[in-house]
Amino acid sequence: MGSSHEVVWNADTESVSFSPLECENQIQSFTPLSERIATDCKSFQQTSKEDSKKIVVKRSDIDCQTLEERERPGPYSPLWSAAFNLFIPLFGTGLLSLPYAILRGGWISIVAFLVVPVISIYTAVILVDCLYDNDPETGQRVRVRSSYEEIGAVVSPKYGRKVVVVVLVITMILVSTGFLVLAGSFLEGTFPGVAMNKRIWTVIAGVFVLPTIFLKNIPQIGWVSLVGVLANSVPVITTVWYVFQHKNSSEWTIGAIKQGDLEGVFISINIITFSYGLHGVLLKIENTIANKSKIYPLLTSCIMFSTFVNGFFSLCCFLSFTNSTKDQITNNLPVGMPLYVANTGIAIKVVCSYALPLFIVVDYFDNNSPVKTFCLKKVSSTAWFVLLRLVLFFLTLTAAVFLPHFGLVVAFTSSLGGSAIIFLFPTFFHLKLFKQLGLMKRLCDYVVFALGLFVAVLGAFFSLKGAIYQFNS
Repeated sequence: MGSSHEVVWNADTESVSFSPLECENQIQSFTPLSERIATDCKSFQQTSKEDSKKIVVKRSDIDCQTLEERERPGPYSPLWSAAFNLFIPLFGTGLLSLPYAILRGGWISIVAFLVVPVISIYTAVILVDCLYDNDPETGQRVRVRSSYEEIGAVVSPKYGRKVVVVVLVITMILVSTGFLVLAGSFLEGTFPGVAMNKRIWTVIAGVFVLPTIFLKNIPQIGWVSLVGVLANSVPVITTVWYVFQHKNSSEWTIGAIKQGDLEGVFISINIITFSYGLHGVLLKIENTIANKSKIYPLLTSCIMFSTFVNGFFSLCCFLSFTNSTKDQITNNLPVGMPLYVANTGIAIKVVCSYALPLFIVVDYFDNNSPVKTFCLKKVSSTAWFVLLRLVLFFLTLTAAVFLPHFGLVVAFTSSLGGSAIIFLFPTFFHLKLFKQLGLMKRLCDYVVFALGLFVAVLGAFFSLKGAIYQFNS
């Protein structure tokens, strides 16, 4: 090899040769299948010549199965654990705002209740598909990626990873912020006689969620998610019980569902979209499942079940309270035992839900960030572990204190990062990675992308407008 920058492909031996000085740089710019040769392969064969020493990597080693074993974050999760981790965003903060979405969006919100879950399933499936490439020799799917940011890096080597990381980090931080805002809101409603405003209650809620930031992996969070999902059923069941016990269901009328104005429609759609925003955590959860093929029926079942629960719960609550429906439905309950029981369930839910989105941010800084490399030169690994989580915690707490209007935080979060993660990125990456898609699949990708972009822009505008109004008032 005459130059240290020369790369040689030998078709007979199916190997690539290059100078070891250029090993990392050349590998990163080769093909998707060889993107991780430096760390993924089982063996290296070293040879030498007079002008340079060469490393020969066989193609058969590129497709070895150690990728899944090496890149899964910690131990494998059982399916029940993965399911409850998926239920955390599906039965998260957005659930209690869904009746308010019907109030603001009217009949269009009812349509969105049916359309958004279908789109969510479609984009979740194609996002998982983007982890794979088709082997040209065998025609079988080969898993070559393991995270959202890696998909972005392949689609756009210069900017893809950076864009995905920025959007994911900001969105997950805002999701965690939403949990704290919710906690402050329900605590204020539970104790109306106490002379403390919502911001003080939000700080108190932060004290309770603090221990959960030190969970180390997805399977550990799965146990907490189990408790959180069960706890979330408490306010749902309590509210539905109160509705049927104290409201006359015979007076329910479909006529109470009005035609929403433009602003209300887009705030409504974004609240509903947020309730199906599992895409930000999906690939991390999928990466911990031993049998990767199980993720498809698992996520489909979870979304379909949540759609039934969301629709039933939202309609019952809205038809009971109609125009007095608040942005967090439990605030419609009178002060007394039902409110206390519901808010207790929400308190446990918030504590158990906060850790998962924050873990996505922590995982990035722990595994991919140059910030960690720099900080480890100054502090020990234990100090880094503690300080990183505390910094992120106080960042979300500060945002929660200054953005206390829960419904609008949900809508604004979904408008920007949520739409990108759920609609825009999966369809764009799918089109770029799979050039031979059929006409119908390409058409579906284009339609979903255009719809997501339209909803994101207008939804962000109206959400920001509402947030400014609420802040000034």
